[in-house]
Amino acid sequence: MASDAERRAAINRLPLLMVGEFHSRGFQRLRAYCALSPSGMHWRCSVGPSCVARAGKGALIAWDSYKSPLIAHYTSAAGTEYFGVEGDGFTAPQLADAFSARYPETLARAAKEDPAYVEWFASLLELTTPDLLPFALADFDIPKDRLSYVTTGTWTDDVFLPLPPPSLDAGDCRSPR
Repeated sequence: MASDAERRAAINRLPLLMVGEFHSRGFQRLRAYCALSPSGMHWRCSVGPSCVARAGKGALIAWDSYKSPLIAHYTSAAGTEYFGVEGDGFTAPQLADAFSARYPETLARAAKEDPAYVEWFASLLELTTPDLLPFALADFDIPKDRLSYVTTGTWTDDVFLPLPPPSLDAGDCRSPR
């Protein structure tokens, strides 16, 4: 039986695993934009196309895009409610299917190649397994040369999480049609 910490890690990491699932389905410009809440108590994972990224900052959403309908937001405070869908017991493919139904325009803009990001993201998933939650934005000073992380398990400080490559289409969210 999984411990509470292992269950929390599985619940919180599911959006990251979903992004990896979408990459395998050909949506290579779908990105995870992770942050901590202002209190630092909750981890947030926003998912959107690479076009909403800040220019030159592949891990951050452009300030004027944060409320874009192309971005779906998850917070660990929501538990197993992912992007407006209750997903207790979901696998990454099941969450991807639910996300597809709710955010077709997001996926339409992410249906392009970005092999550098896909490779980086696969490495990130490996480096953060089983219970690290990466983030690039917080209301306190964090390193600018790498991602920071929190953990739902035993704390470690010996993992270096490199920044993602910049977006190939930052700021260009024109309809793909």
